[in-house]
Amino acid sequence: MKKIIIVCASLALTVGMLGGCSNKNDKAAENTVNRSSDYVKKDIEKNARKTKNDVEESIDHMMKYLKDEGVVYENMQNIDQIDFAAHEGRSFEINGNKVYLYRVKSEDENMKKLLRQAEETGRVKVRIDNKEKEYMAQVNGTYLMLYDQNVKADDLQRVFPNYSQGNLQETNPYQDQSMKDE
Repeated sequence: MKKIIIVCASLALTVGMLGGCSNKNDKAAENTVNRSSDYVKKDIEKNARKTKNDVEESIDHMMKYLKDEGVVYENMQNIDQIDFAAHEGRSFEINGNKVYLYRVKSEDENMKKLLRQAEETGRVKVRIDNKEKEYMAQVNGTYLMLYDQNVKADDLQRVFPNYSQGNLQETNPYQDQSMKDE
């Protein structure tokens, strides 16, 4: 009987120790999960801020601004093949002449040089549609506007430098200009 009591006591002591170790591991695991969830939460918040900034800094906002300022353009198209560091681009026509507008990756070293050249000289040489050509250029923050020297677009050239992100209302820049007041 004494042996049974000793075995039961030993068994109870062993189970108690294992339970204590298990509890310690549970707390360590819980701390790891909490730290991991904090990292995931911060990463999600960072990505959400970046996405919000990208949306606010969208080329669609620039196109809406131009439209709201009375710049009449037509045949706007996305530029899918961009031969230099740009997030997105649009081409459109003013008075039958093609204009190119890009939201550039201003952190790119080559793009920094190109933007500096455009600001200093008002001209840049770039490859568009597999053709290298010199264009007249204007810069506004991360936006680069290119057009031929003979383009008559006084409204565009006057309005473009005044753009700032601001709080533009959402509209579709592809909507026909004649539907503006509807």
